[in-house]
Amino acid sequence: MDWLEENYRQRKVFLLEEKHTKRQSGIEIANSFQYLMVLGGPGTGKSTFLRKIGLEALKESHEGYYEHNCIPVFIELKKFSFSEVDLESAIIDEFEICGSFKTHKFLQQALTQGDLLILLDGLDEVPIEQMSEAISKIQDFANRFHRNRFIITCRPAAYRYNLRNFTDVVIAEFDDHQIRQYIEKWFHSNPQQGHICWEQLNSSSNAAAKELTRTPLLLTMLCLVFRREGNLPKHRATLYEKSLWVLLEEWDAEKDVPREGIYKGLATRQKELILSEIAFDAFKNDELFISKRALSHQLEDLLGRMLPDVAFIDGKKVLKSIELQHGLLVERVEGIYSFSHLTIQEYLATQYIFNQSKQDESFLQELIDQYLTDDRWQEIFMLLSGMSKADELLQLMERQARSYLEKSPALQNLLRCAVQMTQDTAGQFKPAAKRAAAIGLLFPRVHPLAPITRFSNPEDSIHKKTLYLTYDLACELTSALTDKRLLTLVLDRIRKTDGFLHCGIESTRAHAFKHAVKISIINAKRLKEIKIFNNADFNQYMKNLESVKKEIPSESAPFEQDKAFAMRSQQIWLDAINFNSDIVDFPLDDLNLFNLYLKSIIVTIYCKKSALSYSPSLWDDIESRILVAD
Repeated sequence: MDWLEENYRQRKVFLLEEKHTKRQSGIEIANSFQYLMVLGGPGTGKSTFLRKIGLEALKESHEGYYEHNCIPVFIELKKFSFSEVDLESAIIDEFEICGSFKTHKFLQQALTQGDLLILLDGLDEVPIEQMSEAISKIQDFANRFHRNRFIITCRPAAYRYNLRNFTDVVIAEFDDHQIRQYIEKWFHSNPQQGHICWEQLNSSSNAAAKELTRTPLLLTMLCLVFRREGNLPKHRATLYEKSLWVLLEEWDAEKDVPREGIYKGLATRQKELILSEIAFDAFKNDELFISKRALSHQLEDLLGRMLPDVAFIDGKKVLKSIELQHGLLVERVEGIYSFSHLTIQEYLATQYIFNQSKQDESFLQELIDQYLTDDRWQEIFMLLSGMSKADELLQLMERQARSYLEKSPALQNLLRCAVQMTQDTAGQFKPAAKRAAAIGLLFPRVHPLAPITRFSNPEDSIHKKTLYLTYDLACELTSALTDKRLLTLVLDRIRKTDGFLHCGIESTRAHAFKHAVKISIINAKRLKEIKIFNNADFNQYMKNLESVKKEIPSESAPFEQDKAFAMRSQQIWLDAINFNSDIVDFPLDDLNLFNLYLKSIIVTIYCKKSALSYSPSLWDDIESRILVAD
């Protein structure tokens, strides 16, 4: 399990594919093997694949066609749910439906000569008590009429028998090319709408939704939603809720498959409650993979509380029923399970939090206190904001964020300085965005430890990394607060300037310093344009930068001379904005607190953007306090 966890975190896939394994087209596989078992989860396209192969077998020869001259016969195995498995009679029925005469004589001749392509769909849809008999009769039929070609489909959870002579293959999830191709064909009558759908799906904010679309069934659902609304849902929780409902109820009901056992008799809401608690417990414990034993015990406990009148509950049978019915829990390797998609686990965990927080007011507060700055939980909080009005959530988040500021007078002093530098300036940006940009422009270049080199001690190196994290968070906060690219462009250039200064120090390359001065002059013009600073003289700044060009050290200059030039360049910047670098010269602990504060505020803003609804006046109050000391 440890290996599986590490592999997922490194590669973002649930299993490591063997190096010799490669994706192949379905038609090539069907041409290559006379006996084929096609495995795939719910909604992966098994039935569609069989119908496609059957259609290809009826066509004239063409490139990429089905090569074998056979008559395709498609049989749904669920028709044997209440009767004895009799393939020969089922094939006769299919021919008679098509209006064939003298079917018995023709069929015997066709089966003996090997003229048929027999497509058996849904082995998993045969009731469990009839499965052994069905497998035996299919095997006997294939042995008797061994010249024919056979393709069978089944869900992996139901297939434990390994039919002799059959080659097992698994339907791969859609890759990016196939997702795009599917969307383009879905919107063939409106290519522009298809292009927009693909572009939105590839945005960073829809990364989790894209994970679901690797299953054709859920991609179909997304296309339906997009065609109706013209956009992907702003509230992803709505999309995931629909996806879950499709998997829990609609898909199996549409296929009209009888299921057995306690789990089958539960209402959809009860199934959701069970799965949501399993998902939350695993997520809280940072577990993507769960042992069969642990899952079985948890199911027995949950169902015991839900169904107190049931004398005995077999958790292993219930787990198998869940895997068979909708594939939300999947056995990745023997005895180890995970949710089919991380997105599904996150949504179910969020659903559990939503339900619990309605019963226990302190439950949500405790989670925010513990996990607000944990990157792994950001998606959870964003989904939670999309489930109901988000006022309480936003207030609790801001309260937690400000608790970090309260622990550091030095940080509060910095924020007062940022307010003074940007208050009532002419720039057409929100005050909070101006303050965030100012923080980004102050960090990391003004700090005395900024020109750290490879000769620095380890403690300085940690401080430097933390300092750059502060800068990155300030940039992200600025971007979250405004859709105007100008502010973030200025911050990007500051980062480039700082990079060239460091390159000049560490590599003693004069041209690196020249690039730093050049970018600083270009940026000074932008800084003058955006007008976010009080009492800043950018005209004088540009003159000083032109003058400092003459001081650039030569390639052979010693290290101390390079370092002195970098410090001089930074001082010119400080003089231009009238800033005292001592204000940001605080210990590493304070810097870590500031980063926690910035992270908390960023997550709060993302939750506001993904909220189902919120009070505008409440948000105005919260935004007015961003980067403002008490």
